[in-house]
Amino acid sequence: MKTLSILFILIFSLLVSAQTKTIKQTKSKTEDKTPTCDVLIQTRRDRMTNKVSSTGRRKIIATTDRKTGIVLKTFRSSGIWLSFTAVSSVSNCISEKSKVIFLFTDKTTRQTNFASDFNCDGEAFISFGYPYNYNDAILEDLITKKVQAIRVYMMKSVVEEDFIDVEATELQSQLKCLNELSN
Repeated sequence: MKTLSILFILIFSLLVSAQTKTIKQTKSKTEDKTPTCDVLIQTRRDRMTNKVSSTGRRKIIATTDRKTGIVLKTFRSSGIWLSFTAVSSVSNCISEKSKVIFLFTDKTTRQTNFASDFNCDGEAFISFGYPYNYNDAILEDLITKKVQAIRVYMMKSVVEEDFIDVEATELQSQLKCLNELSN
């Protein structure tokens, strides 16, 4: 009888231990919902030049009416770049004087001019980090804070879009991964 009791206690202990381990594994899988950099970033090596470049796998699209909006694409090749395509109902022309303002969820703002030539395609770029060494404070904010809205000033129009949490998290995570790759 004593042996049967000990056997029962051992089996019961093993079952409780297995259930506890399963619960811990389930919690750890559900708690971390942030995708890994492998999921967010695609890295390629050019077979001719042997240079490595990385891009965000998904474009970040912010639009409220599907007629105007902002499309963002992240990439890294000799520095980190944020590519903008702004679509306005008036004019899509961007000049060297065009700028962007980021509004973060903590109500702080950052502003910079684009590093782009004149075009009427609504396409513009911002560069961060080495070898350019400017806009580093903006990159730091984009990595550590979530964007609430972006406003793009073009030659004859302004496009402003709010970001939902999914878009803000995607932008923040992609830039964080690209920054980690360049360190």
